[in-house]
Amino acid sequence: MAFLARILAPVEFAERCAGTVRYAKTLADQFGSELTLLHVVPPAPPGMAEEVYVRGTAEVKEKLDAFLAADLSGSSVRRIVVKGDPARKIVQAMLRALASTAVLVTVYYVLPLNDSSRWLAITMLVIGLVLFTGLVTVQVRWVATSRYPRLRAIEALATSIPLFLLLFASTYVVMAAIAAGSFSQPMTHTNALYFTVTVFATVGFGDITAKTEAARLLVTGQMILDLIILGVGVRIIVGAITRGRQRRAQDTGA
Repeated sequence: MAFLARILAPVEFAERCAGTVRYAKTLADQFGSELTLLHVVPPAPPGMAEEVYVRGTAEVKEKLDAFLAADLSGSSVRRIVVKGDPARKIVQAMLRALASTAVLVTVYYVLPLNDSSRWLAITMLVIGLVLFTGLVTVQVRWVATSRYPRLRAIEALATSIPLFLLLFASTYVVMAAIAAGSFSQPMTHTNALYFTVTVFATVGFGDITAKTEAARLLVTGQMILDLIILGVGVRIIVGAITRGRQRRAQDTGA
């Protein structure tokens, strides 16, 4: 019974790479897995004609098709050539994720939440949750259609989860400003963010607690949504990653 459905082997056409691919084939034969050989073609350097780059990429594809053809005969092998600079893509994705989180946190600390009204808090929470749902929906589509679904998923989580946490932290600040006895400690921006994260992480230190029924209902609502995000939300993102990888494999392996 196979428990390794697919094995990915990066190929750079060096002798040490040939040994690695042969070992990957042994594992694939042992577990009945599909072996994927992947070669990444770097972006065209400045000044290179497009037809030259296209011709070179086609030659690389032919070289990959012929790579260890005799050794890999009889095995289920997929050979894929993709274009791009993986290191640069990873760095760019990480920077975008950090930038989006930094912007959200900055906006949270700048907003004068202590002077807000009850209806503003309710409106902010409802509109925020609607926007959060829309954002997740759009991000799932982006992940499923991206050339790098895993990186896109990291970016999606780096935006959606901080937005969700800051949305509830903002509501806690407003609630504490309206009713000072809602929580066991004054809800500054930092205290509210800290409390929101502890609820999300199910840590429950107990140093800040909800005191009134309204505050407890709000915290209960966050707990329920936390479970939905950790269960259903993550599953949706993982499913989008799988669909994205399948689509990319079909596009590049055809």
